[in-house]
Amino acid sequence: LKWKPNPEPDIVTYKIYLRSFFRDKEIGSTGELEFTTESLKPDDEYSVSVTAVDKDGLESEKSEPITVRTLGQ
Repeated sequence: LKWKPNPEPDIVTYKIYLRSFFRDKEIGSTGELEFTTESLKPDDEYSVSVTAVDKDGLESEKSEPITVRTLGQ
């Protein structure tokens, strides 16, 4: 996944959430503007959203979810 930076100047990390059974589960975090995971099934669709966390630990609202398809084997 890749995304545009949050405009706030004090963002230190982004959290990535996966929609599962009508709730969101955090699957990772990064200080970069992209995230890769090997833990998802190949050739399947997932709903993903991202939040931004600032230096004080305040987390933004989740982004609008997007649907992504993982690469096949």
